[in-house]
Amino acid sequence: MKKKIFYQNLWLTLTTLLLLLTALSIFLYFQLRQIFYQQLTQENSLVTGVYEKEGFSGLKNLSSTERITLIAPDGTVLYDNQGDATTMENHRQRTEVVAALTKGSGYSQRESPTFLTRNFYYAKKMTDGNVLRLASTQQSFLSLYSQVTLFAAGVFILLLLLLFWAASSLAKKIVTPINQVDLLVPEASAPYPELQPLMRRLQTQNQEIQAQIQRLSQQEQQLTLITNQMAEGLILLDAKDHLLLANPVAQKIFAILPTDFNASYEQIPKLAALYQRLQRKTLPEMLYYHQQRTYQVISNPVEDEKHLVGHVLLLFDITAVAQQEKMRREFTANVTHELKTPLTSISGYAEIIHEGIVKDSDIPRFAGKIQTEAKRLLNLIDDTLKLASLEQKNDLTKETIHWDALLAPIIASLQEKFTAQHQSLTVKTLPIPFSGYPSVLQDVFYNLLENAQKYSGNDKKLSFSMEDLDAEHFAILVANDGPAIPPSEKERIFERFYRGDLSHSSQISGTGLGLAIVKHGVLLHHGKITSETPATGGTLFKIIFPKEKSSE
Repeated sequence: MKKKIFYQNLWLTLTTLLLLLTALSIFLYFQLRQIFYQQLTQENSLVTGVYEKEGFSGLKNLSSTERITLIAPDGTVLYDNQGDATTMENHRQRTEVVAALTKGSGYSQRESPTFLTRNFYYAKKMTDGNVLRLASTQQSFLSLYSQVTLFAAGVFILLLLLLFWAASSLAKKIVTPINQVDLLVPEASAPYPELQPLMRRLQTQNQEIQAQIQRLSQQEQQLTLITNQMAEGLILLDAKDHLLLANPVAQKIFAILPTDFNASYEQIPKLAALYQRLQRKTLPEMLYYHQQRTYQVISNPVEDEKHLVGHVLLLFDITAVAQQEKMRREFTANVTHELKTPLTSISGYAEIIHEGIVKDSDIPRFAGKIQTEAKRLLNLIDDTLKLASLEQKNDLTKETIHWDALLAPIIASLQEKFTAQHQSLTVKTLPIPFSGYPSVLQDVFYNLLENAQKYSGNDKKLSFSMEDLDAEHFAILVANDGPAIPPSEKERIFERFYRGDLSHSSQISGTGLGLAIVKHGVLLHHGKITSETPATGGTLFKIIFPKEKSSE
């Protein structure tokens, strides 16, 4: 500001001085020109009188310091007192001659080739039609100025130094109090009365700015809190495709570093690949797979009055939905297969009997096959209904569970199968209080023990035991000495209708819903079930239930 005031004062003074000199020069120019023309007019009148009286001879005998030229109407120079008229060019187009021929008289001026003198001309038309012209040579203003150049230069330099000092002092005097203004309370420290309105505005703007900063800070904190807590990934790009915002979910998915912000998305390989695929699509959404997760990506442009401001990318984790859709398709395929197999058998046997192509002695055996397949269908339907009931919690009532009483009918119903395969079951219970749904828990443990009996084989040991883990949890363990479950199938054995390779290869009967019923029954009681392979071999199913206090 100080420099600006200094230069403004300096240039203002210099401009005023130059304008003054220019105006004075113009005034002198016109005054001198007027004087020169008046002198020429007077002298021309005298010469004209001589010419009118004495004619051409009078001009030759006339002694004058001015240049006298006689010009014919066609522009031919007839006489010149300072040159050879025969060698002079035609003067018909000269300004003063043209004016004299048309108006009776005319003026003009022309600079000399050196620009140090100026020629003034006055021409008048004579009664005989010729034009009598007088020319006077005077020093030009440039010549006059050149004579006083040193003096003028000295005065100008002196004035320039004086102006420099005055402008510097004035700028310093004006700016110093302004620089000392307290910007936090400008109204109380205004150096000049003229600045008081400005100081009040500064004070008001300070308050508004502080309020805006506080609001922006709160909004930024709220936005950061919201975006950080979002389960969805959020990415914001500006109109030039520079990364403006990415919440933690998006940063983790695309490996975004702090240095990537405000840079082009093309510097982030994973994001660049996704965004370029989105741009090639007609619809602004697609599926994106990352680390066994499935995301639905939606891209929307952000516009302000039809001008593109940026792009927003949202990533929704639809892994659970995708898995459910996959399970639904598998469920449809599996249930179709499971229903089709016994129905095909029943239809085949019934058709043979109906056509009468079976022997009477084979009818009981065929009827037995039909009964077996029908029972298989009933068991499948019964298990499906049980599973649906668990999901909907239909007609379920909680009771205090007595473990020995709960297990007694299950063991009794399986005892014949244990005996047939020479299997032994060891049961160890603990008096741990627990409230649950008895029918559901009976289905859970029946399916676990039945699976253990089926897959263990002959002369194997089975066990059911309970462990008190801590103050909040206890465990129920169902183990057998049969083949171990392959690691690749441990996560899938609880899916509906899923039956491992072991069950198919050994042709073990079942609906494929047993462990699905077990899982849903355990989840209904806020528990967790896992399958393990002990170091001694076999398979161990471990259920962890919350104790009574935690459950409530």
